[in-house]
Amino acid sequence: MSSQVEALGAQVAQLTANRTPAVQPASEEERLRQEVARLQARQATTKTAPGAPTTINATPGVNTAAIDNPAIGGQVLDSLAQLEGALDAPAGTEARKTITVFFDPRCPYCHQAFTELHGKMAVRWVPVLALGNPGEGTPLALSVLAADDRVDALARVFATKKAAVGPAAPAELGAKLTENLEAFSTVFAAAGRGLKPGVPTLFVPRPDGRVVIMVGYEKGDDARIRSILEGA
Repeated sequence: MSSQVEALGAQVAQLTANRTPAVQPASEEERLRQEVARLQARQATTKTAPGAPTTINATPGVNTAAIDNPAIGGQVLDSLAQLEGALDAPAGTEARKTITVFFDPRCPYCHQAFTELHGKMAVRWVPVLALGNPGEGTPLALSVLAADDRVDALARVFATKKAAVGPAAPAELGAKLTENLEAFSTVFAAAGRGLKPGVPTLFVPRPDGRVVIMVGYEKGDDARIRSILEGA
């Protein structure tokens, strides 16, 4: 498990102390090809801690939790910022107002969130293969991370459900995608049964340093998110 994922687990462990299992890095030359098989094997055999997802369903229903300690909230956001993703931030947006979203590129509710938040709020979109069948999802996620313009690639993947045209993904991006899934699982393992796993999962910072975790997305939730960002 990477240091970033370990740190995230320790920070969110104010909710519970559960941890997800470590994942060993893939070899150099074969990493991308092995990534799909390893994710499939992991989902089939790994015994995760209570609350940690292997395969979940996309859901429109929204459930929430909060990290009420501002110091821990800041540490969680710092750890999430180390994960590989696509930063979609309007010019002039304050860094402290950046939302982090775990998403699966095949998830319609993630697409809805992107449609309503794009160009309006600063969002770091962190891909995870949470909906099963990593052989289907891996090319989509890697095509976003490998693109020169990740936000444009993300928009095209959401719109077409096909891999964005672009350069071949460097081998190390496969390991980064696995790290994203480990971090995603760690959040729900630490939160326990009080927070039901789902995509999208949003981490929305409040001005007082607390962090609201929203799981799921419904049309019009952009207004709710904006009110959290403003401290309402």
